[in-house]
Amino acid sequence: MQQNPFLSDLAFRIAQASDRAVSLNQLIERWLSVPAPLPPWFLWTFLSLVQHRRRHEFVADAVRAQLNGDLAVIANCGALGHPPGDQRGLLPGNVDWEFYFHGRGCCLTNRHTAESIDVDFFDDSADWLDPWFYRTYLESLRTPALWERRVLQLHPSIETVELAFRDLTGAGVLEKHSERQPVRIVGDYEPLLALLDQFEQVFEGEDGDRRIAAALGDWLWLSKLKGCESSQQIEQLADQMRRSRIVRLTEHFDSGQHRSMALRGLSEVQDPRLPEHLRRVLQESPSGLIVEALEIIEERSVAEWAEPILALSRRTDPNGDIPRPAIWLKCMELLFPMNSPSQELIRRLSKAGPGCCAEAAVLALEHAPGCALELFRQALRSRIPHSRIVASAVLTIIDQPWSRRELAKVLVESNEQDRTAECRAALMETHSADSHGLVRRWEERNPHEPEVGEWITMGELRLRGMSQRIQFEMEQWHDRVLPLRSVEPKEPRRWQWPWA
Repeated sequence: MQQNPFLSDLAFRIAQASDRAVSLNQLIERWLSVPAPLPPWFLWTFLSLVQHRRRHEFVADAVRAQLNGDLAVIANCGALGHPPGDQRGLLPGNVDWEFYFHGRGCCLTNRHTAESIDVDFFDDSADWLDPWFYRTYLESLRTPALWERRVLQLHPSIETVELAFRDLTGAGVLEKHSERQPVRIVGDYEPLLALLDQFEQVFEGEDGDRRIAAALGDWLWLSKLKGCESSQQIEQLADQMRRSRIVRLTEHFDSGQHRSMALRGLSEVQDPRLPEHLRRVLQESPSGLIVEALEIIEERSVAEWAEPILALSRRTDPNGDIPRPAIWLKCMELLFPMNSPSQELIRRLSKAGPGCCAEAAVLALEHAPGCALELFRQALRSRIPHSRIVASAVLTIIDQPWSRRELAKVLVESNEQDRTAECRAALMETHSADSHGLVRRWEERNPHEPEVGEWITMGELRLRGMSQRIQFEMEQWHDRVLPLRSVEPKEPRRWQWPWA
C-alpha cells in the first residue's frame, strides 16, 4: 500500500507521545508552533476509524472461520449469499458474541458489554467503513476507549461525526466507495495502528490524555484537562480552533449542504449566533431541518421560544405530507409543558393526523385527558401501521380495564388480519386472561393460513413479527407511559343544542 504523509505525521506525533523520555512540557513546546494536520474533530475520528478497521477484520474472520461464510458471495449476492443455517444466534466457539446476518453484511454484538460491530462486505474484504454503522457502534459503547471517548466528547450528539467522514474524504485521507456511502482508509495504516496500541500500553488515565492531546495539537482538550497549566497561548489556540469550527459549520449551513448536521454542530460548539440560525430555520418551509431545530431548542431554555413555536404550529398541517406531522407534534410536545394548556392548544391537539395521532394521544393523557380517548381510537384505526403499533403498545403498558376495552373494540369491529394484528398482539401482552381468551376466540372465528415455501410476502412477514414490534415499542415508551397508568380518560363530552 502507498505511504501517506498524513499517516507519517500522525505516526511521528504518537511515537513521541509514547516516549517516556519526552516530558509533557517538551511535547507542548514542540507542537505549539506546528499546526496539526487536521482539526481535532477529524483527527480523532480518523484514529478511531483506524482502530475500527481492526474490529471489521474480527467480524470478517468470524464469518469465514466460525460461520462458514464466503465474503465475496455475500458481497455479490446479499441475503442470497448468506451461509446455510441460522441467520442469527450465538457465535460458535465464542458465546460472548451474538451474530446476525443482514443483506451483504453481518453484525456481532457482545452479550456483556453491548458493543455492536456491524460490517457490510464489498470486494471480498472488510475494508469499507459505513458512517451509519460507525455511529451505531459509538452509541453501543458503555465504556469507550481513549480514541472513541474523545470522538464522543467532540461529537456529543454522535450524528455530527458524519461530517468528519466527509471532510476526511475531502482531505484525501479516506476514499469513498464509487457507488455507495462507505469509505476506506487511504495508505498503509498498520504502522500507525501498532503505535496506537503501544501508546495505550504505556500510558493510561489523565497522564495519557494530556500527552496525546499535546502531541495531536488538541488544545481544546488540553486547556480543560486537570494537572496541566494552561498557558495563554494554549487558550488562544483553543479559542481559534473553536472559531474555525464555527466558520466551517456555518459554511456547511449556508451552502445548503448537510444543514441539519451543521446546525447540530453549531449547537455542540455553542455558537453565539445559534439563536439567530434557529429563528431563521423556523421561518423556512417544512423540512427535517425544522425538526432538528426544535430538538435543539428542547435542550435549551424553551420558554423564550414559545411564540415562534406557537406560530410554527399554527401554520403546520398535522394531516399534511411528511415531515409536517413530525414538526407539528414536536411543537405540541414543547408547548404543552410550558404552562397550563390553553383551549387553543387542546383544540389543536385533538386535530392530530393519522401519522402522529398515537404520540398525540400520549401527550393528551399527560396534559389534556379529555381528548385522549378520541386520539387513541383514531390511532388504533389509522391507515398508518406505525400509529396503530404505538397506540397498541402504549395501551398495553397502561393495562387497565379502559385501555384493554379500547383494544378489544377493534376486534369486535373488524375480521381483517392486518387491521387487527396490533391489537391482538397487544392484548396477548396484557395481564388479563379474559383478553387472551378474546384473542383466541377471534382467531378461531377468523383463521389465518400461514404462507409456506421459501418466499413469503411482506404482509405475512409483518404478521409474524407483530409481537416483537409491540414488545419493542413497549420498551421505548415504558418509562414515559408507566406514570400515566393511574390516569383514566373520560368519554369526550358531545356538544348538544340547548333545546335538545
